[in-house]
Amino acid sequence: MAKISEGLMAKYKPLIQEFSLMDDTFMSKVFEDKECAELVLSVIIGKKLKVINVKTQYGIENLHGRSIRLDIRAVDENGNLYDIEIENDQKRATPKRGRFNISVMDADTLDKNEPWNNLPETYMIFITRDDVLGGNKPIYHIDRTIKELNHQLFGDEAHIIYVPSKMQDDTELGKLMHDFNCKDPSEMYNKTLAERTGYFKNSEEGVSAMCAIMEQVRLDGEREAIVNCIKRIIFNKNLSPEKAMEELYIPKEEQDIYIELLKKSR
Repeated sequence: MAKISEGLMAKYKPLIQEFSLMDDTFMSKVFEDKECAELVLSVIIGKKLKVINVKTQYGIENLHGRSIRLDIRAVDENGNLYDIEIENDQKRATPKRGRFNISVMDADTLDKNEPWNNLPETYMIFITRDDVLGGNKPIYHIDRTIKELNHQLFGDEAHIIYVPSKMQDDTELGKLMHDFNCKDPSEMYNKTLAERTGYFKNSEEGVSAMCAIMEQVRLDGEREAIVNCIKRIIFNKNLSPEKAMEELYIPKEEQDIYIELLKKSR
């Protein structure tokens, strides 16, 4: 890892101290660790799981429509898939988003002509700031049922789960949600999560890694804004991408970067 400048350390370290696991930039680094992902999933699902693969900020491209980026994508030893989304914005934790995420995950799972029955059991998990569903419950399980058969489970093995992080009590799940909202690792109940969050808040190596990520997020945000400006100029003035970039005084040596970003944004 490249050494982070003192200026970036001074800029970002105070912000890092304010992070909790409800901040997706911070959470994505913490849950690169399989043990942490396994712990959280085991508590939420309600049984001990063995995670064999975990990826954070995992993108799934949809060539015919909207793509998705999963906060956490995990696979257990039985091949079951888990998508965990951290949502502080109630509008981004809607039922139709859960439906869409599962559909894209399903499409990404099966190879061409592979049997439908090979689809894995899939869990779409929202950990939300507020009680989005409004039932004052610590957890909500949503599954398709058959009305005419006394709401017997349909059995498609696609599950959506909502966990409001403000619901904190003395249960294992309640303590986990407490830890998700903790800024200070020393106040966490779970030792595994405390050690991992402490590493990224207090160790020089961990803080440097977070600073590098935050600087990249800033850079990506700036580039996205510039790409949007280029697209507007192309549309409004009917110019080529190169001419649009000239109007924005983008240096020649950076133009290839924006050409690639324009291709990806179509």
